[in-house]
Amino acid sequence: MIRQLAFIHDETFVKVMRWLFVLFLLITIVLSLVPTSEEIPAATDIFSWIALLIFGDASLSDKVSHFIAYGAVAGAGTLGLVRPLGRHYILPLLLFSLSGALELAQGLVSYRVPDWLDLLANGTGVLSGTISALVLIYISDIGVPKQKARI
Repeated sequence: MIRQLAFIHDETFVKVMRWLFVLFLLITIVLSLVPTSEEIPAATDIFSWIALLIFGDASLSDKVSHFIAYGAVAGAGTLGLVRPLGRHYILPLLLFSLSGALELAQGLVSYRVPDWLDLLANGTGVLSGTISALVLIYISDIGVPKQKARI
């Protein structure tokens, strides 16, 4: 099974993850600053179901969406070997800082409200996405010849 994860080091995979990182980041930024969209019933239903399943409270669907969005951004960035200033640990710090800045920016517009629990959900999403991606990278390294992508 571990050998099946060798594609993680493929140059094409790393490039795709970088593109997804940029796409997810842009989507997250835009959705953080536009008016909330409860008009999208399918998305609201999915996040409500997850919140009900995990927390027993469907009203926490907003926190679930924050967690998933930042987890996806951090995971794609980590798998895409995005290393600001050449360091792994700077990406999660920058993503958490960005989430804080976006929460503060929400206080500057009349149609959004900043929420510290959103910031907590963002941070746990960043942490979970980063750790999950690092575990995949670590596991894929076991028993695989050292021909990693250097982009």
